[in-house]
Amino acid sequence: MPANCEVQNEQVRSRLARIQDVPRQRKRQDRGRRLHPKEPKAKGRYALSIKHRKPIEEAFGWAKTVGGMAQAVYRGVERVRSRFILTMAANNLARLPRLLAA
Repeated sequence: MPANCEVQNEQVRSRLARIQDVPRQRKRQDRGRRLHPKEPKAKGRYALSIKHRKPIEEAFGWAKTVGGMAQAVYRGVERVRSRFILTMAANNLARLPRLLAA
């Protein structure tokens, strides 16, 4: 057996050990769990989540509307990735005067 297979097997075993340490009930509760603003203990975390999500959503919204990324113009992962990077760089340049003014 090659050495890298043994390393991979060891990594899989360590992941399984970490997963099995979590109680089964907690795993079931956490599955598909979202932050909800009306939950008392999640109010602060929800506000923080929205605060961090807003600039990210703005950038993607700009890329779709202004940057032309609503549909892929090119075929192939590399070309689409290059177009996305170029669009996000343009987004950063468009935001730059506003950031410098602040």
